[in-house]
Amino acid sequence: MEGFFRKTIHTAEEYLKLYTNDPLLLFFKAYGKLMEGINQEAIRELEQIKDSPNMAICSSLALICSHKQCETVDKESVIELESHVKTIRKTAGESALYYGGLFYWLIGCTDKAKDYIDKALRMSKSSKKNLILKGWLDLSSKDELKRNNAIKYLDSGVQDSVNVFGLMGKVKYFMDKQNFSESLEFVNRIIISHPDFLPALLMKMKVFLALQDWEQAVESALGILQLDERNLNATQVLALVTLVKDANLVKAKEHLQSLLSATATSEPYSQSLQVHIIQPISRLCGDKPEILQLLTRFAESLFAQAPANAEIANEIGYLMALQQDSKKAHRWYSTALNVDPSSLTALAGLIRCELMDGQIHEAESQLEFLREIQQSVGQSAELILLQALLARKKEAGVEVVSPLLKEATEIHFLSLRGLPLGPEYFHLLHPNFIFQVVNLHLSYFQDEPLTAGQPLPFALSHSMMILEPVLKTAPGLLPGASQMAHVKFLAGDCASAQKYVGFCLEIDPTIAEVHLLQAKIYLHEQEYTKCFQALETAVSHKFQVRELPCYHLIKSRALRATKDLAGAIQCLKMVMSLPGVRGTSKNKDAHISNHERVSVFLELAEALRLNGEQHEATLVMQDAIKKFRGTAEEIRVTLANVDLALAKSNLDTALDILRDIAPGQSHYIEARQKMADIYLVHRRDKKLYIACYREIREVLPALQSSLLLGEAYMKIQEPEKAIEVYQECKTRDATLARKMGQAYVKTHQYSQALAHYESAMKLGGQQSLFVDYAELLLRLKQYTKAQDILTRSLQSEDGKRSSAYHLQEKILKRAQVEKPEILPQQTELMASICCDLARLYRQEREFQKAQMFYRTSLAYNNGCDTTLEFAQFYLENGKLDEAEDQCNSVLQKDEIHGHARMVMADIKMKQEKLDDSLTIYNNLMNDYPGSYVYMMGCVLKHRWLGTLHKVPQIFERIERCNHGATTDPGYHYCKGLYCWHVCDVNAALFHLNKARRDTEWGERALELMIRICLNPDNETVGGEVYEVPQKQSCQADCADRRDRMGVTTAQKLVTELKPLSIQGEEMKRRMEKAYLLNNLCLMATKDPKQVETSLSFFTEVASSKKNNAGYLLAMGQALMLLKQTPKARNQLKRLSKVEWSEEQADDLEMAWLLLADVYIKSGKYDLATDQLKRCLKHNKSCSRAYEYLGFICEQEQSYCDALEQYEQAWEYTNEVNPTIGYRLAFNYLKLKRYTRAIDVCHKVLEQHPDFPLIRTEILQRAQAALRP
Repeated sequence: MEGFFRKTIHTAEEYLKLYTNDPLLLFFKAYGKLMEGINQEAIRELEQIKDSPNMAICSSLALICSHKQCETVDKESVIELESHVKTIRKTAGESALYYGGLFYWLIGCTDKAKDYIDKALRMSKSSKKNLILKGWLDLSSKDELKRNNAIKYLDSGVQDSVNVFGLMGKVKYFMDKQNFSESLEFVNRIIISHPDFLPALLMKMKVFLALQDWEQAVESALGILQLDERNLNATQVLALVTLVKDANLVKAKEHLQSLLSATATSEPYSQSLQVHIIQPISRLCGDKPEILQLLTRFAESLFAQAPANAEIANEIGYLMALQQDSKKAHRWYSTALNVDPSSLTALAGLIRCELMDGQIHEAESQLEFLREIQQSVGQSAELILLQALLARKKEAGVEVVSPLLKEATEIHFLSLRGLPLGPEYFHLLHPNFIFQVVNLHLSYFQDEPLTAGQPLPFALSHSMMILEPVLKTAPGLLPGASQMAHVKFLAGDCASAQKYVGFCLEIDPTIAEVHLLQAKIYLHEQEYTKCFQALETAVSHKFQVRELPCYHLIKSRALRATKDLAGAIQCLKMVMSLPGVRGTSKNKDAHISNHERVSVFLELAEALRLNGEQHEATLVMQDAIKKFRGTAEEIRVTLANVDLALAKSNLDTALDILRDIAPGQSHYIEARQKMADIYLVHRRDKKLYIACYREIREVLPALQSSLLLGEAYMKIQEPEKAIEVYQECKTRDATLARKMGQAYVKTHQYSQALAHYESAMKLGGQQSLFVDYAELLLRLKQYTKAQDILTRSLQSEDGKRSSAYHLQEKILKRAQVEKPEILPQQTELMASICCDLARLYRQEREFQKAQMFYRTSLAYNNGCDTTLEFAQFYLENGKLDEAEDQCNSVLQKDEIHGHARMVMADIKMKQEKLDDSLTIYNNLMNDYPGSYVYMMGCVLKHRWLGTLHKVPQIFERIERCNHGATTDPGYHYCKGLYCWHVCDVNAALFHLNKARRDTEWGERALELMIRICLNPDNETVGGEVYEVPQKQSCQADCADRRDRMGVTTAQKLVTELKPLSIQGEEMKRRMEKAYLLNNLCLMATKDPKQVETSLSFFTEVASSKKNNAGYLLAMGQALMLLKQTPKARNQLKRLSKVEWSEEQADDLEMAWLLLADVYIKSGKYDLATDQLKRCLKHNKSCSRAYEYLGFICEQEQSYCDALEQYEQAWEYTNEVNPTIGYRLAFNYLKLKRYTRAIDVCHKVLEQHPDFPLIRTEILQRAQAALRP
């Protein structure tokens, strides 16, 4: 199956010496020759066995293929053979059909093979060989369900036997599932009975490679080579391991030479196979010219043997491009295109060559053509990367290039999904592609790293993310480590950058570029002696670095920092003489960017200025202004002019220059900071100093701007104002928390500082916060508590789990070899650790990491609980197809799995298939009448579908099936939930009260009771549309008394909700809920001061929880109560764009209703109607939405339509809401339907005898109208 056809021929010939004229061996010998294209010999071999009963079909099929491959096709023979196959197939036995299917499977025709095997299985259902081949066929399928089903056939075929073909199928199945421990178990079973069976030994080597157990993989490869000294797979693995793990170029070259030699002799006629063998290596060696040259010579020899093979020509073009020989690469890609005019790889290669040669217009036109072609076949990562390269060449901004790079990498990594580590993985990983993406990202950055508090730009975070797989799977690829070092340095993480630099230099201390990066890091850390040493080391390893501007820039900056201005000036004048610095160089190799050129000019001007050579500095600056006018670097020259003006004490000129830098320009913040320093240092004007930072915050209202303003206040000894600035920040992070704590300490507000540190750490503080807190406690002589805080910092949850994961990885690798009996237990533990990490990252909203650890957990143990948790994770993130796949995988194992069916119902809800969701829940209630979790879901689904009238039947069925149901807290919670939604408040509170002390249902019951107490009539809190008729004084007092009683009761219930004994994340979640409900109680008092207090809490928390419906709704309600309608509308509009979810359903509904109320009040009926229809789309029993729609129709004097809406509202409130009853009766009266109006009035007065005005304004008038 891997294409080793010469090996197939030799193996068959060896066994034919023992079993002369064996038809099966003769067939495999002929098959090998057929696949090598030696058609006439294949025909002769096949003719010998054509009449063999078992081989009749497969030999005839092979003969047909052989004839069709000949230059001159013998059509008569083909027709005769096809007719012969049809004839013998009708009467063929099971074995003949088996071998016919086997042949079709070998040549990749799985559908035809399936026909033969299915027919054979109908003849003998228990035939082991047919069952095993059926399993292999399913393994080869593109359908994932079939691949999952393959194990069933393989198990049936193997059973307790040692059928090697079947066991190899099971090994392959578990490899594909990335269950490597199972793969290893089955492959060991084969080796025990057949110790010299090469395919099993090779598979074992692949399992070790997939586990990244490099030592065992190498040991297996060496063992294979003792049996077969020219084994290509083993030699390839040795070469790969030497490259990706050891980074040993000498050994890698030796292994590669052995591989190329063995390939040429072992498979001389399989040029496609040979090029596939070298491709994983070429994708790893973009920075190794010796290996690239070796591969190029080999590929050229392959093309000489197969000049019609476009794939080989494309590979040579790729190798030439890696060696920066664009002309030869262009020639080879053109050759490939001549051989295969439809080769998209060749077209993309030609575009790359044109970009390398600076032929922008030609590349752009070709790229446009290629994009049109690819619309029919789908996007490719290479094409999008070329678009990004073109955009960068055209000096497009980061906002254009970054999305392209993101899309390219997303498509690129899709091909790696589910692929075990091995040659194919490295081929598709294509590290050279990833390194190009990172280089493009980094091309937009200067050499200065970010400062503390600055948000990490997408380019750096994305670079880190895509480099991680390379560093994990190929730690010996030094370009990956050096790029990560550069990225970490720019991100301001110098410690991590040094770690990666040290790793690179430990493996290869001769890499000059890494020494230069190390020098940059030392320069930034002000370790100038080490900086000079790193520069000298770089030169000693590669003298040509002295021709790089960055070398001289680093050196000159270090010299300037050490006050050696003369040395710095000499160094910079030397770099000025390099080609391409003063002007454009004709030398293609002189790759000097405008950024580097400007840096040289500015450094020289600054050094001259500091050395007192003002005139010379001015001349350099004037030269820079001329050369870089109109470029993106012009602003940097402008800022440098400010320093010159200041050196001449020309403050007005400096300020004029800085004022001209507008907010939209780059370096705007730097310009305002310089201006602020001038006001403070030179003019001693604190007001204007602060005004500059205030302007920055007004123009760029981000966290970094607030931090700068706070620091400015601290600098002028006004820490109280700094605290005010920090408190105004909506975004919370560790840097802000730390600065606020420092400001409290500065103002000697120690109690506030202590409280601040405690709250900051509860929200997840970093190590620096722990340290600051501990230092404060030490200052206050609270030594025991300081020790406790430091202990807590060392026991952070994330650090423990990450360490456990890496430790468990090592344990598993050793257990597989040294102590296999503990492997199941350790595998289970690893799955548990991965699942915990997935949950951790899930809480932190880090989708990629959570997804990765869920997948890893399932690879070790694909249990139903973890699978369903993964499905819910996908559901939360809107990945409905993936969530459904996970559910289906559980349901395939257990069709009646309750939890899986419930999750599937939730998926159907998200897909807006409400009927399907309800059907699933009804079926669940039939199967599990005692499960109140399913009952709760059933009540909610009936509510959202508007069929709550069917729910009592379900309660009756539960009571019949379980006589003790009426004493169960779960039953009472579900009954209370139902009663609340049918507006029976007293019954709801009665049932919820019976559930409120239960450990499982108590929290839900308490929360619902609190919300009912705060809003028993389920009104739109803060709504202004409905003006209730004026109550008499006694009625008003009664209503106020009821409201106060409700708030008091709710506050008492909140104290029950606060956790006492629970710990960890559960405690944090419960506390957050308690704080939210407590502040809702404050808001319910409607006292302006209390409402403002609650509003500040809602605002603070909402800033840290993106689009959290509960907090944003509460903010909107509080603002409406404070009569700040525009602010309320702005907050509520944020929720109008939020996607509906079951978890936030009630809050979103209330928010949409309140927003509709605001729109109605301002006469914007169309906008209000949109919000109300959205409510009804997700909840067909939303009475309040129908009520508002009725009100809109009334205002538009469409009383018939209003009547329809009010009838719906009246029905869904169970005919108990007096306000809706009043509106309904009024519209009946308007439409002269007096009898109906009277009926509604009687129902309202029966329950609310004192309801104002309905008796006089509607009932009496309707009765009078009926009198003759």
